[in-house]
Amino acid sequence: MKKYKLWLGIILILALFLRLYKLNQLELFGDELDVGYHAYSLLLTGRDYRGQKWPVYIHSFSEWRAPLLMYAAAPFVGVFGLNEWGVRLPAVFFGILDIIFLALFVWELSRKEELALVSAFLLAVAPWHIHYSRAAFEVTLLLFLLLAGGWALLRGWRQHQKKMFWLAGLAFALTFYTYSTANLFTPSFLLGVAIIYFPKIKRQFSFWMKWGLVMAILVTPLFWMVIRGPAAGRFELISIFHDPQARAQIIFKRNTGVASPLVERFFHNKATAWGKSLLANYLTAFSPQFLFLTGDPRPRHNLPQSGEFFWPLIFFLAAGFWQLKKCFSKKERRLLLLWLLLAPLPAALTVGGGNHATRLFLLLPPLAIVMASGLMLVWQKRLGALVAVAAILILLLFWEHNYLVHYPREQYRYWHYGYREAMTWLNDHQGNYSQIIINNSHEPALIRYLFWIKRDPAWFQKHFHSDQEKKGILPNWQGFRLGKVFFGRISKRDKVAWLQKHLLPKTAYLAFQKDEIPGDWNWQKAPPRGLRVLKLIHDPWGKPLMEWITKQGPGNQGIRERN
Repeated sequence: MKKYKLWLGIILILALFLRLYKLNQLELFGDELDVGYHAYSLLLTGRDYRGQKWPVYIHSFSEWRAPLLMYAAAPFVGVFGLNEWGVRLPAVFFGILDIIFLALFVWELSRKEELALVSAFLLAVAPWHIHYSRAAFEVTLLLFLLLAGGWALLRGWRQHQKKMFWLAGLAFALTFYTYSTANLFTPSFLLGVAIIYFPKIKRQFSFWMKWGLVMAILVTPLFWMVIRGPAAGRFELISIFHDPQARAQIIFKRNTGVASPLVERFFHNKATAWGKSLLANYLTAFSPQFLFLTGDPRPRHNLPQSGEFFWPLIFFLAAGFWQLKKCFSKKERRLLLLWLLLAPLPAALTVGGGNHATRLFLLLPPLAIVMASGLMLVWQKRLGALVAVAAILILLLFWEHNYLVHYPREQYRYWHYGYREAMTWLNDHQGNYSQIIINNSHEPALIRYLFWIKRDPAWFQKHFHSDQEKKGILPNWQGFRLGKVFFGRISKRDKVAWLQKHLLPKTAYLAFQKDEIPGDWNWQKAPPRGLRVLKLIHDPWGKPLMEWITKQGPGNQGIRERN
């Protein structure tokens, strides 16, 4: 056991380094800023930034979100500040807990220390898990709760400890407050567990009825939002059942068919379209293309053209299925396969879910365990173990080089690069200007303004009314206002002329390259007549990205507002 703890400690040190090194290199993207400012608001006011007191569902600008990550982030923001470290350290923390509880879970499943260690090692070095542990995604928290709940259940049955069952119930109930995939996965998984372990449950049936009742009570505050409230609206936007393209394809097939309308309806209908989409998404989640070759095609979710796992592990995945009988007893093997088969289902119900790494994140534990089972074929031989570990670490080194050196420069737009520098400058200089105008047509600028200038949430809750754009707040301009800050866009085609006509010396305007600033024109070097640059923000390649500008000359007023 001492040797086991030593090796687990080494794995955790490696995992911690991989997740902490240059954690603030990538700029916070919109969802992370949202997490951070909600956490800041909860910490200071006990309300989310939209003013809900201790909410069970968070109201953001564009959607409603499960609240647990925001609550968990609040103490980190309190200690480390409203910055990348305060917002991302919770993901690191729960990512490390994922590794610890995967080892504990595998130990309870198999009673094999080496299998538990290898599973933890594979999770620690998986690009999929490293990436999501370095940004404020909810899924590392969700995975921790599921692994902790599964471990507590198994341990409770093995040691006959009812307190472990209550701990498991709390963990499973909290999953509903983390990320939407839990709404389908957790109840389905618990139903499967009840079937697999029914003889154990039957012997204490009255206890498990109480356990289920307490679970239901804990989830009730969220239930109506998931079924009929704001959360249901979010699912409608992304589900295959409301996909407008599928509906359009059905209509097209019916209109171009030569058979009778009744026959065409039989062959082309919602049921067949949904079934095809569901099956395609589900199978894609298990495809070598997604798992080992190209991964999630969304650059914010994955290093482009890089698998979610290192490609040599495909051979150990195949071997692992043959090894399951040797590594696990019948019930534990069924439990592992239950997790594996259920994990892609929530993602499969969404458009594009077949290769969506966030929605498929729950696939990580069973895949890591199966691959670890396959690795046990060579693990008993010292040379085989050394070769396997060396190969993985070499591939990890190449992946880290691309992730730390190339990825931040090549994919900077997906992390909304430049706003941090722009808003930090504004925080230092906004007292010099009576009016501030921010171009809002690229990324929603309000949350970036609130976060980076650390605007007091109580002040914001009092003064914010709406972020819906209105025409005519300023001449030939549409947007909304918060205090002396205006967010919106110029309505006229000739934006340079608008700036020359309406901008005044006490107004600071955030302009964007290839929007207000045509082509590659560098206004710092050659500004248009009557304008001057206050601050130039470059992209990672040294090219102009956005500029704070004002009117050249004396003055102390801003653009006159329209009534």
